[in-house]
Amino acid sequence: MKIKAPLALAISFTAISLSSTTVIAQQQDSFYLKGQIGVTFAEDENTRDEAAGRLRGIDVETAISSAVAVGYSFSQNYRIELEVAQRSGDLDGAVEDSPFAPIIGSQINSNFDSTSLMINAFYDHPLAKDWNLILGGGIGFSRNDVGAFEIDNLNPNVPNFIAPRGQQTEFAWNLGVGLAYKLSERSSLELMYRHIDLGEASSDPEQFDETLLGAPVATEAGADLWDAELNEISLGLRVHF
Repeated sequence: MKIKAPLALAISFTAISLSSTTVIAQQQDSFYLKGQIGVTFAEDENTRDEAAGRLRGIDVETAISSAVAVGYSFSQNYRIELEVAQRSGDLDGAVEDSPFAPIIGSQINSNFDSTSLMINAFYDHPLAKDWNLILGGGIGFSRNDVGAFEIDNLNPNVPNFIAPRGQQTEFAWNLGVGLAYKLSERSSLELMYRHIDLGEASSDPEQFDETLLGAPVATEAGADLWDAELNEISLGLRVHF
């Protein structure tokens, strides 16, 4: 399995940060809670469905994200956290290069939901009074749920082609950079940019049948709709106790 350079950086950053905490002075040890909301953006992409042909121009609409985390600061500069995040949005696209495209249509409509659990590690570097630069990364897992996707029919006499809902649990990782502003001795406001890989999101990979002009169509592969790589901007509040 090939490991992308950003993924290797995320794993390395997390491992180094976790190991380095054993030698950091414990002057500012504290637990904290964090909540954040954000928006995610993804690039359009081409993927193939074994039954319906090539899905051109998969358009991932801007998605809303929310997350909560519990963490521990080992010092003024190093901390780790356990984060649970939820992301959801719409998927749209078109079918090309398919023998069925002239019959069943071209427009694709679907949606996705993702719930991820990650262990993140951060380094906070002081920039000025009350301002810190945040560098971070993390690894974990994501549960990706793609709704049943429908290919709109060009022929009103033929039922729309529908692929069943699919769910996968995938390895996930992230790398990020941001700014933190100290509101008080115990609270900070965070603005973060993160690149997030949630793995694959696809329709049900098990066999299903549909009828087109009286002919059954089956696939065992399902449709790999989307490699869920996202760019996310979020705003969060961190409170220490």
